[in-house]
Amino acid sequence: MKANLSKDFKMESMVKCFDLDNILIMMSIAFIIFPIIIFLWGWTNLIVSLIGTAILTITGVYVYKAVVKEFTISIKKNISFWVISIAIIVLWCLFSGIGKFSYQTPDFKARNTFFHDLCYCSWPVSFDIDKQPEFVRNILSNVKSANLVYYYAWWIPVAAIVKVLNLNVMGANILLQVYATVEVFLIFYCLLNVLKRYSYIALSAFILFGGYDFWIYFIENFSFPVMGHVEWWAKYFQYSSNTTQLYWVFNSSLPIWLITCILIILPKNKYKAAWGALSFAYSPFATVSMVFIVLAAMFNTKSEKLSNKVKEMFSAVNIVTSLFMLIVLGSYYLQVNIEGTSVDGWIFDVYPEQKLFTVYLFFLMVEVGLYFIVIGFKAHEERFYWVTLIGLILTPFIKIGRYNDWSLKVPLPLLFLLMIIVVRRYYIEDIKIKKYAILTVLFLGYMTSTVELQRNIVGTLTMSEEEYTWHVIDTFGYIDSGEEGVDKIFALQYLAPRVDNFWNRYISK
Repeated sequence: MKANLSKDFKMESMVKCFDLDNILIMMSIAFIIFPIIIFLWGWTNLIVSLIGTAILTITGVYVYKAVVKEFTISIKKNISFWVISIAIIVLWCLFSGIGKFSYQTPDFKARNTFFHDLCYCSWPVSFDIDKQPEFVRNILSNVKSANLVYYYAWWIPVAAIVKVLNLNVMGANILLQVYATVEVFLIFYCLLNVLKRYSYIALSAFILFGGYDFWIYFIENFSFPVMGHVEWWAKYFQYSSNTTQLYWVFNSSLPIWLITCILIILPKNKYKAAWGALSFAYSPFATVSMVFIVLAAMFNTKSEKLSNKVKEMFSAVNIVTSLFMLIVLGSYYLQVNIEGTSVDGWIFDVYPEQKLFTVYLFFLMVEVGLYFIVIGFKAHEERFYWVTLIGLILTPFIKIGRYNDWSLKVPLPLLFLLMIIVVRRYYIEDIKIKKYAILTVLFLGYMTSTVELQRNIVGTLTMSEEEYTWHVIDTFGYIDSGEEGVDKIFALQYLAPRVDNFWNRYISK
């Protein structure tokens, strides 16, 4: 009898393990954990790789065990909904430019080259400066070799498969598109489990959520934008719509969205900081807001005493994983010295214009203010209401980067949270007129993402591949785009001289 019970238990465990929903949950966690582990084995010494693999594997296992019972929306139910959703997601991703299957935005100038070098250069990627053009050699004077440094962890699993299978460029691009599409689907799957419902409104918001940039363009020009990008109207700062994030900064936005969803679902405080710390591999900027989101996730719960929350916050998993990410990735990023590439700091010092304050207030109203107004103050009951509101108000006060990477990337998880809050309030609201008001504001904001879709769809259908894809340099090993401004940015932002620093001395291979 005991033997039969043991057998039944093992069978039940195996069935659960191979359950399709459990597989999707495992994949969602793996899409965050594995790229970092592969990075460690490609870029760091054996000791760091072994320690990091153990830490990240333990973190992943704990997170999986904690969230698996929290997933109540199943892939095995409402099949027609999933088929329609997957078809729409596939189309959305096909027109993203990822893998060169469609029109590419200017950010692919660098992104195509990162992917190429990760696929076809040895790891860790570094270059002989003597082989660079004279202009780059002059910028990096007295430097013999330089490491390629960027938060490119997102590409690494695909690049690893390309290396192992010796795939050509076409094979690499197909694999990259599939990888992106699968991750986008996993994000949507997790999003529905955050919202706890099958929802076409959630699907539409996931793809189209954005500010009122379209309407600013329309008021300024009394025409509809064609083949344009309307989200830099404020000039000093920008908050990006969801489609813009996918079509421009997918390597950061996709993993950050996935981390955010699982963080919301994660019930145990003793793993939340560890999970949130993984965002450092995908966007140092977004990690700034993620710190406060993690704190909100820990303390904005009523089920536990404050002392218990503090105790769980300082759990071994939280401390060890966070410190590991900070030390290893922090020393990796600090190799690059971007001094001189832009004027940074307090935005009112960078742009000492009185109109800036007026633009700032108008910017907040256009990008996020209408959403907060329409959902009403009662929405402050939402766990992430205050961190989202305060974060989006404060983010524009700082400028870092030539194109203000701070205002572009710090709010990535905050904007995703705002979308979740708005959709959730729509379903919670009982008064019909308020419900319709939320839906109206939401749909009007969708117009900004439609500008991105229109440009990429029309560009794909009317241009040749040579016209719609970006190919300014073959490799960062030889930076010569024909534009000195572009070459200078590439050299200073992405090439880190190999010197006797903490990374090269203690961590790097």
